[in-house]
Amino acid sequence: MLQTAIQLAAWLAVIMLVLLTVVPPTMRPVSQFPSLFEHFAGFFLAGLLNHLGYPRRLVVSLIIATAFAGGIELLQIPLQGRHARLIDFVVDAAAACAGTVVAFLLLRIGSAQDEPQRAAAPVTARKRP
Repeated sequence: MLQTAIQLAAWLAVIMLVLLTVVPPTMRPVSQFPSLFEHFAGFFLAGLLNHLGYPRRLVVSLIIATAFAGGIELLQIPLQGRHARLIDFVVDAAAACAGTVVAFLLLRIGSAQDEPQRAAAPVTARKRP
């Protein structure tokens, strides 16, 4: 159940990033934070949730995160009033990768804490896959 909720949140984060990218600038919400901070926060969250929701090899997740950041920037090229910028790509990719690495570490810590419990359990109490 929790895994499904995390996967749903991951997809919502991705959808929101795509929608905020393709809407005209006048329709985007405005905050008091700098634009690059907003980029970092959104992509960090997307990277974090995606790796927690869909754990896979770290390198694969980092490649997907970087490709998504690049795709978002390329998506802006044909859009009037939007601009694909190298600095946005760098921040987006770095943030998505940072979120992915944090998720990877959280999963590693969680599985390391489970190991002593599994090792201490009697053999007959272990579930078979």
